[in-house]
Amino acid sequence: MPMEDFMVMLRRVIEEELPQNREEGYKVAMAMLSYLQRYWSVGELRLKFDIAKQLGSTGENIMRIEDGVLRALRRLGIVEVVEPGVVNRVKELPKEFVKVRLDSLFT
Repeated sequence: MPMEDFMVMLRRVIEEELPQNREEGYKVAMAMLSYLQRYWSVGELRLKFDIAKQLGSTGENIMRIEDGVLRALRRLGIVEVVEPGVVNRVKELPKEFVKVRLDSLFT
């Protein structure tokens, strides 16, 4: 799938899941995808903790955003969440994904 198509689909599903927090959702999604590009399988709590730490966010709001982003990534078929709370990347990301800059999501 071309990178542009991937980003359009990602934006659309993030906006549907997190209409009130879409900017934060984009940031979390990009951070999660970058993380999962490197580590294809990770505990859900570890993933959420590491992303919150990376973005310098704490508290209940970031947890809700992370939950919404995980739902979005599941809807796209990029990840699966298996018991007990393990997130697996099941689909390869576009090769160009590693070059995506966060600010490109907001243009």
